[in-house]
Amino acid sequence: MILNLTPAQRISIISLLNSLPYGTGDVRLVWDLQDKMMVSGEDAQLIGLNIRYANGMPIYDCDLLRQLPEAAVELTDIEERILRDAVAATKVSPAFRPWLEPLLDQLQKETD
Repeated sequence: MILNLTPAQRISIISLLNSLPYGTGDVRLVWDLQDKMMVSGEDAQLIGLNIRYANGMPIYDCDLLRQLPEAAVELTDIEERILRDAVAATKVSPAFRPWLEPLLDQLQKETD
């Protein structure tokens, strides 16, 4: 599966994955997916990415409304399953709409 994601969406996905518990069998797969989603370099600067830690947990701060171009991110079948499961298992706030709605639209298209 190929998703077109902005840097802010990728950071939001990392945070979403961090909010859920995983068994030891899946956690390395989740880490690999988070590594794939990580934003660095100029994109990180442009969205004002700041990573701080609270109780050992990373907290990602960035400007979610900064309009940067999307980039294609290719997911393996396992990564797609992890992302779909995370989205389905998470109770989300309507405030997540700027980054979540486009992601849900892309995930829906893949199942149609």
